[in-house]
Amino acid sequence: MDKAVSVQVFEYLDDIPGAIAEASRVLKPGGRLVIGDIHLDSLVWFSDEKDRMDRMIASWDQHFTQRDVPAILPSIARDAGFIVEGVAPLTTCDHELKPDGLATMMMQLMARYAVDNSHVPAEEAAAWLAEQKTLAAQGRFFYALTHFVVSARKK
Repeated sequence: MDKAVSVQVFEYLDDIPGAIAEASRVLKPGGRLVIGDIHLDSLVWFSDEKDRMDRMIASWDQHFTQRDVPAILPSIARDAGFIVEGVAPLTTCDHELKPDGLATMMMQLMARYAVDNSHVPAEEAAAWLAEQKTLAAQGRFFYALTHFVVSARKK
């Protein structure tokens, strides 16, 4: 196999070193491995209600197994016989709440997840959504998140 690509999958894996080892097994020498994932510690999201925002983020943190995948991938890839050629950040930064933007999608996903899994009451999730829309209407909305792309080649 010449190439292997993964986008926002590794954050859900229980055995990241095992997955990288499997990629090394199936790729031919010189084969390229490209993994894109979000480092959730890069999330910056403004709220006047910091405690509520922290609860919403803590809820979302429970839907994946690893929040810092881009930080640990380079060393895992090197240990599995890859030459890491680069780590490129791709930051989404919104100061407006766009109907088709990442923040809007994340708001819907996070609110639904938090309520469906009984992490917060429905009223709290609704208040969080309403606050973000109010902040946007007031010109006070801010959201930023960085997705990193790790590129490596098998030795």
